[in-house]
Amino acid sequence: MKQLLLIFVKSSQPVNQLQQLFNATEKCEADKFIFYDGFIPVQEIWNNDMYKKYTQLGADKTEKIMNAFIKGFLKGYEEVILIDNTAADLNQYLIESAFYELKFHEVVVGSVKTDSIYLLGMKRFRPEMFEEDINCKNILNELIKRSITYKELPILESWVKMKASV
Repeated sequence: MKQLLLIFVKSSQPVNQLQQLFNATEKCEADKFIFYDGFIPVQEIWNNDMYKKYTQLGADKTEKIMNAFIKGFLKGYEEVILIDNTAADLNQYLIESAFYELKFHEVVVGSVKTDSIYLLGMKRFRPEMFEEDINCKNILNELIKRSITYKELPILESWVKMKASV
């Protein structure tokens, strides 16, 4: 299976969040594309040999995520997973578990307690997933409505919640 990990980051993201994403992804065997929300910083932690870099294209978050999935599937990948900086506890095991679950389910979803998603994985591009704003509730409703098999990953704590409790 040709696997791709899409990583959404902000150009001005705090270093601790970038480091956490790097630690969670560096040993994953899937190909890795980083999508920055604006510009690609000159100095960064991502190794150019392991991570291909792009800028996010689209009018809003939903369209940007959709375009990243389209890019991955057009490049011939058979399993595509997108992660972002939403979850403070995201780790390599959860990412590898998501790829494993795609062997049995058409879609994998991971959310944080604020209803945002930290992970979305698919075996083929599903445009219907992007008809509404992308959040866990809308995605799960769409999957149920269309009888698409899916696996829901553990709900994690968000960075927003972690920052508020410090």
